[in-house]
Amino acid sequence: VMEDGTIRINRDEVLLADFERKLHRVLAAKGQRTAFFDAEDEAPFGRAAEVLDHMRGGRATTIAVLSEQIAGK
Repeated sequence: VMEDGTIRINRDEVLLADFERKLHRVLAAKGQRTAFFDAEDEAPFGRAAEVLDHMRGGRATTIAVLSEQIAGK
């Protein structure tokens, strides 16, 4: 999820209305059910939460939330 609320799957911009279908297609093509979630620091919280909810609808069974690496670790 980008700062302006835009959603991307890999590098492709996706409308929320198409998100679940496209995510399912990407996961099926890779033969996996794990999806990785990332949001820019200034992304709207509500939008990020909305996308996380829709990831389940895209048939992701495991959602890994990416975070910043802790300095010095």
